[in-house]
Amino acid sequence: MNRDSLKGKRIVVRLHDGTEIVGTCKLVDQHMNVVLTNAEEIRNGNRVAKLGNVLIRGSYVVMIQDIEELLVNGSIR
Repeated sequence: MNRDSLKGKRIVVRLHDGTEIVGTCKLVDQHMNVVLTNAEEIRNGNRVAKLGNVLIRGSYVVMIQDIEELLVNGSIR
């Protein structure tokens, strides 16, 4: 999956501390910086905060995955 294919999709961004941010992807750049809209913070499978628009610095990103792919594979928490 390339970064351009994520634009406009709901994605999960996992951070190095285990936090997951779910939102609609606006941009993923060459440094893995991510811009999301309608973002929510997820910890231990529970939504803990509505964040709105966010910029996540690429150095904090461990994984980016399309939510639909997770749902199809049955691996979403």
